[in-house]
Formats: sequence, C-alpha cells, structure tokens
Amino acid sequence: MPRILPVLLWATLGLPGLASDWKPIPAEVWSIREDAARGYRDAVVLEKRTIFANNLIETVYRVRVFSEAGKRAAELARFSRDCHHISGRTVYPDGRAIEYDRVQDFVPVAAVGGREEEPEPRVLPKGVTSDCIVEVRWQESTWKKYSSPLPRRLGSFAEWELGGPYAILSESIELVEAFKWRTSLLPGRFPKPELSQADGYRIIRFRNLPALEAPPFSLPPLLERPRFQVFDLPKVLFDRAVKGIDEFWKGAMIVPIPKLITRDRIGTGSDRTMNTSRVFKDLDPSVKDSFVDFVRKGSAYASLAKEVLAGLPVPPQARARELLRRLTLRVGNSREVLFGEEEREDMEEKDRVRTGPEDLEEAVKARRTDSKGMQILCFQLLKDAGLRPRLALLTNRQVRLFNYNAPIAWQFTDRLLGIEEPGHDTLWLDPARPLLPSGVIHPDLQGTDGLIVDTDAWVCEKFRMPHQPAAMNQRGFEYQLSLDEGAARFRLETRFLGFPRYEEGLRYLTLDPRDQGRELQGRLLRSEPGLTVTRAEVQPPPSTAGPLSWVAEGRLAAAAGASRSIRPFPGMPSALSVPEALPAQRTTPLVPPAGSLQAATCTFQVPAGSRAVERPAFRRSNRFGSVDWTLSTQGAGGQVRATVAYEVRVNPQAAPAQAYDEFRTFLGWIREAEAMTVLLEQH
Repeated sequence: MPRILPVLLWATLGLPGLASDWKPIPAEVWSIREDAARGYRDAVVLEKRTIFANNLIETVYRVRVFSEAGKRAAELARFSRDCHHISGRTVYPDGRAIEYDRVQDFVPVAAVGGREEEPEPRVLPKGVTSDCIVEVRWQESTWKKYSSPLPRRLGSFAEWELGGPYAILSESIELVEAFKWRTSLLPGRFPKPELSQADGYRIIRFRNLPALEAPPFSLPPLLERPRFQVFDLPKVLFDRAVKGIDEFWKGAMIVPIPKLITRDRIGTGSDRTMNTSRVFKDLDPSVKDSFVDFVRKGSAYASLAKEVLAGLPVPPQARARELLRRLTLRVGNSREVLFGEEEREDMEEKDRVRTGPEDLEEAVKARRTDSKGMQILCFQLLKDAGLRPRLALLTNRQVRLFNYNAPIAWQFTDRLLGIEEPGHDTLWLDPARPLLPSGVIHPDLQGTDGLIVDTDAWVCEKFRMPHQPAAMNQRGFEYQLSLDEGAARFRLETRFLGFPRYEEGLRYLTLDPRDQGRELQGRLLRSEPGLTVTRAEVQPPPSTAGPLSWVAEGRLAAAAGASRSIRPFPGMPSALSVPEALPAQRTTPLVPPAGSLQAATCTFQVPAGSRAVERPAFRRSNRFGSVDWTLSTQGAGGQVRATVAYEVRVNPQAAPAQAYDEFRTFLGWIREAEAMTVLLEQH
C-alpha cells in the first residue's frame, strides 16, 4: 500500500481483549505523591487505554488523586447515548472502595468552556476525594448502520490527542488488526512509542508522558502532543490520493463518498444513479454535491426566495448582508437556540432524524435546520440573487491545524461564504453563526490555512484566511459618576461591535429579559468588591441585529476624608483577560486573541473645595498593541469636570516564544492602566 501520509505510522490497526476485573492496587501506587522533579502535581494518570474494535471503542482510565485540585483529573466527558458497560470504582488508602456501574453514578460538574462554544459537559465519579484512586472503563458502540468503526457522533473522522495536564505513566492506542478504516499517528515532539502485538491487536504505547497544558495565549495544536487519527478513505478518493495530494483535493470537492455500498462497487458509474432518498442515506456528499447537486427545493423554498430577494440593494456586498439578515429572521439554526425554544440536543436530534441538510424544502417548512443546512441555504439564495460566492473550507485553530498533505477530506470544521466587490476586501459570511455580524470572521478562523473553492468551476486551491484589524471588534464603556460622601454613584452605558457583540450576546441568548439582567448584575457584583448594582439591563434583545449594549447603575463604596481615590471604571471587564500568574518561561508561540479595541470614558463633577490631582498621560505601545490612559479637567471654581479616557488596542500579532518578555510587558501595561485612580484633594 503506498505511503500517503507523512507520519510515523500509517496503519490499519486495532485491540487486545476487553479489560479484566480490577486488580489489587500495589502499595507503591499509593506512595505516588507530589514530586516536582518528576513533574507530579495534584494527580497522576496511572493508565489510559483506548481500544478500537470495529464494533466498539473501549476506554480504560485509572488515575491517582493526591490533592483537592487533583480531583479534576478524575473528570470525564459526559457519556454519549451509545455508551454502555460502564463500570468503575473509587478506592481509598484504607482499602475501602465505592463501586459504580450506571451513568447516574457520575455527577455533573461545572465545566469551563472557550470564548464561544458551550462548555463540554463533564462528570465526576462518585466518592472522589483528595486522596484516592479512580478506575473507570466503558464501551461506546460504533455506527453499525454505516459499517463505521467510529461512533455516530464522530462521523467519518476522529482524532485523539494523547497526554494532558497531568503526568501519565502509560497511555496506549490498541487496534484490532483487521480495523476497517485508515489510521495515522502524529507523534509530536515526544519520544517514539513502543510498538507491540497481542491477541490480534496492534498496540501503540507511550510511557511517562509529562504534564503538558496549553499556557495562556497559545494554541493547543502547537503543543505538538501525540495525535491519533481515524478516518475513512474510500477507493474513489484513495485512487486520487496515490496520484498526488493536489489530485486528491480536486476529487474531494466533486466526488461523492459512498457509505453503505460495498467496497468493490465504490467509484463505479452506478453509484450516481441512486435516487435522491437513497443518496441522503447512503452517501457522505462531496462539497459540490452538498451545495448544488443533492439540494432539494420546492414551493416552500421558492416562496422564501421571493421574500428574501425582493428589493435587495444593488452593490454585491450590501446585497449579501441584507440577504443573510432576512434569512436568519425566517429560518433558525439549532446551533443557536433562543429563549423559549426547545432544548438544543433535542432540536438537533430531530433535525438529524427528519432530513439531511441538503433538503432546503424541509428546512424552510420547519423554519429550522442545522449549521450545514444554513450554509447551503444561504449559498443557494446568494446564487439566486445573482452573486458568485466563493466557499472557504477552514479548521478551528483551537481544535487542529489544517494539513494539506494529509488525504483526510473531513478535516474542516467551518465553511464561510465570500463575496467580492471591486474596491473592497472580501466580505465573509458565516451562516452557521447567524448572530455573528456579517463580515466578522470568528477569531479562531483568522490566520488559518484552508481551501478556497471556486463554486463555478468547483476547483480549489490552498488559502489563508486573513486577520481582521482591531477596529472590527470594539467594546465601548461610558461612565458618569456622581460623587457623594463615602460613595460614588455611577451610570454605565456600553456598546459592543463585531465579535464582542456576538460573544456578549451569547451570554444571554437563552435567558428571558429578567434573567438577562440578573446575569449581568451578578457579573458586575463579582467583578468589583464594594459594588452595589441597582439596575442592569441588556439592550436590545441579544437575538436582534445591530450593536448590543447594556445599561447599569449602582454605587461604589469609597473612603471619606480630606483626600479620596476614585476608580473611574467600576465593573469594567479587562480589555484582555490577564491571568493572575504567568509562567516564568515559555517555549510555545504566542497567539493573542483577535485584534480588538476597547475604549472607555468617565466623567464626573469635582466636588466643591476639592481638586483632581494632575497626573501625566500614560501611553505605551509595542508590537502587541497600545495602552492609553489620560486625565483632563475643564472649568474653574466650583464647576470643574474631570474626564478620564482609556483605550487598549490589541493587535492580532502572533509571535515566537522569544517575544514573551515583550508580551508580558504589554500585559503589565494593561494591568497598570486598569488599576489607575483619580486622586481628589481638598484645597
């Protein structure tokens, strides 16, 4: 078989039998404790096995917890509906043990998510303490209907990242020798694994993996931890891959990928003669098939198109913006469920059962589809509007980086539609995120490599999505203070544009107006000791188009006396989330979030008999951005008004680890400016 992936292993692998009953725990395991020299902190993973048979995947996980913080090492992703044969135990040093064998024996825990996506639901086995050993195993059935060796939730491509935030004594991938699909191992920057065979399984085992967690302002894929990939490569695409990777990607755009058809029939002319209902069930369509050939439209779609296309602006980009705005008012995306709608998981399951995303007629009737359905629907309407959208296939940089040289057609996580207009940069639309303002590129897609598809000729080429300037993403805060004896009353009005508008709106998306205010009030109270909030209101509703803002009013306690310090921006979030502590050294590249601009002003009347002590303007800048803080006064006598102006500009500037000191300097400026106060003295 030709070697067509530049990786350590290119195999069709598989597992040695199912895990046996739990064995007695040796005394030396209980002696594992905090050990800085060995990299042991809070917990150590004793063993992790991921075992691939063609009809199931079994996972075995054993961890030694020896601190309160180490309990996080025992957390697991919530079990899918296809998981079964769950068993485990929590063992204590005195020999006692708690056993469990049901999903209900695992307690949901508060999860920490990224900027945008919902946190991954996680669970903790019962009985976990700061000094115990947890042993769990479970099986997950694969998608038998499609003869897939992966569970239904993973589709045609899945990736396992080995290693993690805790030291691991042994982690293995074990595959049955007759495994159905292709696999590859990217060893990263760790020593090569041990390779062995046992009981009809091939075993890849890494030993003594050090604790490795992404430091702040970095990308997880750049840690270069080992990655194991499983993917389908049908003969119709394999034949192209052996001719070269460029030929492979041409085929991935236009060739349907059969699923239920037996391997000896793959690629024959009869594959395309199947009727539409069979196509939806039996094929994972190519890009062209999904967006053009397999699309189903009827009278409902025609009626929608008539409404959406009526009276659109003439300029191409204005036409596209208005078209997408009208579309999102008429068809919803189960990805972004608003207050009062059904639960997300139930909605998505109904979408999957009812129809494929190519069935636009059904989507229009139901007034709802999934993310891919929104992309196809928008694409078709743009075509009907006389536009020629380009299609960008991209991968979220927090998940993985696109590898053009790997013949894996399912690497992409996102699809954007680009509209050209003379004299303007490309307008990028993201129909899968209907609440994201048109033209705003998600930060985790900016600067990433992917493919750009000419949707007239259906040919593609390598492409890099550009970074957007800081001015695209703005947060504005306008404070008015009224100074009383021992307190400062404030009124705050905010304004969010670009990605901050989207990110802020997601906080309140599923809440009713009253709960939106409560959520905002809670955030403000947690942000500032001594703060009292009497009003908190989000305006307008997060689901509407245009800028998002909120209004807050309250009081901030302040010491009375001959002089007093005024905090000009109570409750304002940081322009860039700065961790309490940063590592002293760094080896991974620096990747700040998207460029952004945060500006704030604060005005207040200086009390009679007092004066605002002058202070020099604070202005700093380097390659990562700039920080400005200025104080000015106007008027005389008892009518003096003070104004504080603050601005932080963050450049979308990635940099090598050698620039770490410069980046820490930039973060220090932000901290310094945020802590500045105005000193009032009596005179």
